[in-house]
Amino acid sequence: MNQPLNSTWQITGASLIGGPLAGFYLLHKNFKVLGQSSSAKLSLNLGFTFALLLVLVVIFAPENFNGIVFAGIYCGLIRMYAEKIQGEHYSKYIENGGSKASHWQWFLTGIISLLIFLLVAFIVAFLLMSFAPDTLPDHWYE
Repeated sequence: MNQPLNSTWQITGASLIGGPLAGFYLLHKNFKVLGQSSSAKLSLNLGFTFALLLVLVVIFAPENFNGIVFAGIYCGLIRMYAEKIQGEHYSKYIENGGSKASHWQWFLTGIISLLIFLLVAFIVAFLLMSFAPDTLPDHWYE
């Protein structure tokens, strides 16, 4: 069966919309198609780890924190990682007749990841406000 692969730009776009979880999830799917199950598991674990770190950064960031620059940096890093790890495999796969993933797929993956991120961030913030309000920055209460 000819399963599609996501390009590095699709992975980057999903990361921009839905955070690192989306990008690493698409890397995970690519690794599974390429038959690299240990790398697939690692990429999924990295996605969860970096998504949780992003939730904490968003919650504890100072009031004047520039999220656009931060998003650009982590998207650039994910793109470089995807290019280094899968760029050559992707090119060979497509040259040998493999199919490319739909643009709708990465876009919807990004949207779903964004919704998951917002839900987790809300839950973590609510729990911190309820049980450890002194840990949150002062600008949360202004």
